[in-house]
Amino acid sequence: MPRIVVSSALLAPLFFLSTSPLLRADVFVPGQSVPAVVGEVFTWSAGQADSTFADWDVFGTPGSFLFAGTSPAPGSSFSGGGSASTLTFNNTQTILSSIANSGNAYAFNFADPGNASLYTLDATATILPNSGQEFLRVVMQWSTGGSAFDTGGVALNRVGEATTVSPDLLVSMEQGDSAGSFGGTDLTHMAIWDLTGNTAASEYAVDFASVGNHMVLDAVRVDTFAQSSAFAAVTAVPEPSTFVALGLIGGLGLARRRRRVKRSGSAQSV
Repeated sequence: MPRIVVSSALLAPLFFLSTSPLLRADVFVPGQSVPAVVGEVFTWSAGQADSTFADWDVFGTPGSFLFAGTSPAPGSSFSGGGSASTLTFNNTQTILSSIANSGNAYAFNFADPGNASLYTLDATATILPNSGQEFLRVVMQWSTGGSAFDTGGVALNRVGEATTVSPDLLVSMEQGDSAGSFGGTDLTHMAIWDLTGNTAASEYAVDFASVGNHMVLDAVRVDTFAQSSAFAAVTAVPEPSTFVALGLIGGLGLARRRRRVKRSGSAQSV
């Protein structure tokens, strides 16, 4: 089982040079449990009525550039009879490239190291649930490696409205160390939103970006499911340090209780 790292932020997407091995961190699909989450994330099956999904693991022709406005076709999708969700790159610098033989998206900057923040991966997923049920769960995942992703910048908004909504839960799961030229850790990030007020015409947008350059985006997946009642809340599995702290607290409490019992017994025996 992968080591679980609970995070309130996401990690940036990218991938290394063409000489690097391919990044293959996992994403989860309906029917699977998520080890970093307490509770059932996917309460539906793939292709079920009132559900949709779209996933991308190839973002362009190997060796090509991903200019602003590029919208790669999903590798697979289910739209429930409507239009499929889309993914569009918004990067201001036209140097975000698909890596040879992998199709991963990679934000690189070798010529302008003093302005690393300008050379970022920036994209928007437009999500179309295509269901009139009132309660909607959106699950979005990113498989990443290399440098950091802007976890604090992940937010959802209903298209046509200015208000953005942070995820109800955001976890990051470590899949191992990247062996590429820039190192880093392969991670799967999952953001979950439970929304109300969904309608058949509702559209949502999720913006995400990297912190700087030298990041790899291996895969993106978005799932939705709408129903007539509220979803049961899901929470993050506590980190091992939390279990240790709870154990210490419990142990101290038990030790105090034993000392009190001992003193009480001694007093009665005198």
